[in-house]
Amino acid sequence: MKLKCAVQLSSFFVVVILLVQCANKQSQPATVAVATVEAEAFKHITEAALVQKWWPGKVLATLLTDNDFEATITTTFHGTRAFNVRWEDATYNTLLMVLPGAKDSTIVKWIAAPNTTPLPAALNAELQVYLNRLQQFLSNSANIYGYAITEGRMKDTVFIATKKAYPYYPTTNDYYTQIASLRAYAQQQQVPVTDSPMVHVFKDGNGQFTAMTALPIQYLIPETNTFFIKRMILGKNINGVVRGGEASVLDGLQQLERYKSNYNYTSPAIPYQSLIVNRLAVKDTTQWKTKLIYPVM
Repeated sequence: MKLKCAVQLSSFFVVVILLVQCANKQSQPATVAVATVEAEAFKHITEAALVQKWWPGKVLATLLTDNDFEATITTTFHGTRAFNVRWEDATYNTLLMVLPGAKDSTIVKWIAAPNTTPLPAALNAELQVYLNRLQQFLSNSANIYGYAITEGRMKDTVFIATKKAYPYYPTTNDYYTQIASLRAYAQQQQVPVTDSPMVHVFKDGNGQFTAMTALPIQYLIPETNTFFIKRMILGKNINGVVRGGEASVLDGLQQLERYKSNYNYTSPAIPYQSLIVNRLAVKDTTQWKTKLIYPVM
């Protein structure tokens, strides 16, 4: 009989311990690691237009709602946004915080403000659901920069190039006239072209635009007054494919510059466009695909 009672008592304590452990686990503050820099994470918890992209409910000037959930914004400071969260007829003072994480990541926590009422386990669980949505959203760089930006390696080192100045922003026909001359010269020199043609446009101090076009080639060939060799090292790059016309490409280049700045890269060379689609053959600009490549280190 004593043995039976001891077994029952032991089983009871095991159940209690498991319940306590489960409760403690549920009561952990809502926390996620997001795959972006602190500045971008902070924008996505403070700028209404960006919050609306991942928040499941309504985003108002000073209020986030989702069914019965209400969080009133009270203040913003030092990587933190303070909310009064209304939950089951009680109000809790909370902080949504952006903190440094491991390399190329950021920690986001939604916790009770210091010296205030602790958050119930069920509320912590709901806040965790919201942070999980933020984590999933920010895990895709396209949600931040408008298109997916990845890090890669340069695969071509030798290019035959030419350039020409224009009193206007060069057109598609201008690009392809230059590219045609490059192809003709490469064919004359019997050198294989290894990838799509490349373009870089810049504005000089006189208000003119210069278009430099290039073809990656297999080996060095002689230079002329018109055609010259460009070399690149087999280093790191950041890159992504943009769909659309010239406006989309220019915006994509700005976003690539933003990514470079966010991750503190420097560049040993200029960014350029790799023309995946023959724009002369495809008139619908929505079908254009351009790979943007920026050598970095």
